[in-house]
Amino acid sequence: MQSRHAKFHTSRILLIALLAGAFSASFAFAADKKMTGTGIFIGMAGKQVGHESANPQEEMSQWTATWTFTSSDPDFDGIIETAPTQVICGPGGCRHQGLLEFRHRNGDFSWGYFQGTHSVNVNQDGSFTMSTDGVKTLVGGTGKFAAIKGELRYSAKDSPFGATFNWTGQVSY
Repeated sequence: MQSRHAKFHTSRILLIALLAGAFSASFAFAADKKMTGTGIFIGMAGKQVGHESANPQEEMSQWTATWTFTSSDPDFDGIIETAPTQVICGPGGCRHQGLLEFRHRNGDFSWGYFQGTHSVNVNQDGSFTMSTDGVKTLVGGTGKFAAIKGELRYSAKDSPFGATFNWTGQVSY
């Protein structure tokens, strides 16, 4: 038969274990962040085309695009994205993929990869509009974002070529 002191000690250990478990569960839940925002095109460097074509719907190319983000989350508002990108377009549509690196305002980085589809429409005046859907997957980083994981889903509908896209995401770090 347990002594009164042993029962109190066992009860105290169980209470501490339950509180620790509840704290861990609430901490893990708080680490998941849902956010929204807009990606705004800054520029493109090093465009290389696999074959010359006046029609952007038939193209193989690669370049590095730079974007800035607005966000509902202060850690993602004002980030700069650098994204080496590969694109293949044909009669059935366009696919794009690449790597990404986010430079956060605090100086830390996060990185990952992206992939998606898009269509390019040529207007009568020779300008282009684009519709796109895809996902950016975050897999690591530095400092505050060293253990970042998550996805940002992006889309645009008939946006001027390369102008903006909207995104929603859920990440933990």
